[in-house]
Amino acid sequence: VNTIELDQWVDLINQFDEANPNYAERFSSKKPQEAAPTLPITVVGKAEQMSFLNRKFDLLRIDAKDINGIWDGAIEAEHLKGTVRFTPKNPDLPFGALQADFKELHIPEAVSITPKNNQSKSSVRSLPSMDVSIADFNFGKMQLGEIKLQAKALPTNWMIEQLFVKNKFGEIAVNGNWDIPSGNQIGKTALKVDLKTSDAGELLTSLGVKENVIDRGR
Repeated sequence: VNTIELDQWVDLINQFDEANPNYAERFSSKKPQEAAPTLPITVVGKAEQMSFLNRKFDLLRIDAKDINGIWDGAIEAEHLKGTVRFTPKNPDLPFGALQADFKELHIPEAVSITPKNNQSKSSVRSLPSMDVSIADFNFGKMQLGEIKLQAKALPTNWMIEQLFVKNKFGEIAVNGNWDIPSGNQIGKTALKVDLKTSDAGELLTSLGVKENVIDRGR
């Protein structure tokens, strides 16, 4: 295909989950003999461009397989290459789990700064547990370098067990909790941050926050 509008697929999946709240639970029995077996689903495809979260990714290739609700896939595009596994929610993982290992992941600048009208705090509250490793991570103008993230999603908070950032200018290690927002609240974070660097200015520049830090410091 020429273009994939992934946001539209995500919206469809969210609508399906809302209409079928018990769908994933048929894969989550702690007794394997009680789980209903299903035929595996395989998805293989290419696209000239994928649109996701107001960003464009070119020359996309994907190879994914669903077995009993667990998705394993390999994804590759321009400046993007890695593997992903998603486990649906179960008694031990109330919001599911995302595992990812990327050799390279460069997320481009947003096409526009206009937010989606249907974005809400409910999507934040449903963040899954994560175990993510990225060898080379860029986010817009931020050249972050190596990233490791391990986080556990709980009903009321997102526990950051490890967030590690390393590039040629230094290292940052973070752990703590993010209290998930409810209602009109914005949530609260309690973090411990360890920073090692030989050049704080260059490190802040690589993270894209130097100007904000200096301006607020004044």
